[in-house]
Amino acid sequence: MNRKSWMIPILAAVLLAAAACTGNSLDDGSSADVVIEVATMENPPVTAQAVEGGCTLEVVDWTATIDANPKNSLAGGESIPFNDVVMDSVTIEYYAFDDNDRATPLFGPRIVGLGNIAIPAGGSNSVSFAPISFEDLAGVGPGSTLNLVLIFRAVTVEGTTIHATAGRQLFIEACPGG
Repeated sequence: MNRKSWMIPILAAVLLAAAACTGNSLDDGSSADVVIEVATMENPPVTAQAVEGGCTLEVVDWTATIDANPKNSLAGGESIPFNDVVMDSVTIEYYAFDDNDRATPLFGPRIVGLGNIAIPAGGSNSVSFAPISFEDLAGVGPGSTLNLVLIFRAVTVEGTTIHATAGRQLFIEACPGG
C-alpha cells in the first residue's frame, strides 16, 4: 500500500467528523451568538391591607436580573456590540396553584413591555415589571397562589430574537381578619 492510498480513509474520517460537528442546533448558523438567562428574580407577593369596608390589594413590581451569555469566546466583549441584547417583553401565563402540568390557563397570557433595557454580551442588567394586572387580579381574589410561566424575549443588536423561560409563584395575600 502506498502512502497516498492509506491517507484517503483518514481524510474521509476527518471530513465526516467535521460534518457531524456542524449539526449542533444550539450553535447553528441561524441562531444568535448569545443566549439570555434569568439569573435571579425577586417575586414579592401582592400585598393586602384592610381598609374600612373592604380590602386593598397592591401589586408590587417584580425584578429579574438577566444575563447575556456568549456561546463562545469570540461572541462577547466591547469590540462585538452586535451580540448585545435589548430586552423587549415578558409574556406571562397564569395557572392555578394545583395545575402543575400547566394544562388549563386561568387567563392571559399577558405581554408586558420591558422598556428596551440593553445588556452587553457577557454582562447583565435588571428589568422590572408588574406580574399581574388589576383587571386579572380582580378575578383571582385575596389569599390565592398562582403558578406563572414567564417567557423573557430579547433581540440582539444584529436582529435575532432570543428568549428564556422561568417559572415562579405569585402569592396574593389575604386581608388581616378576613
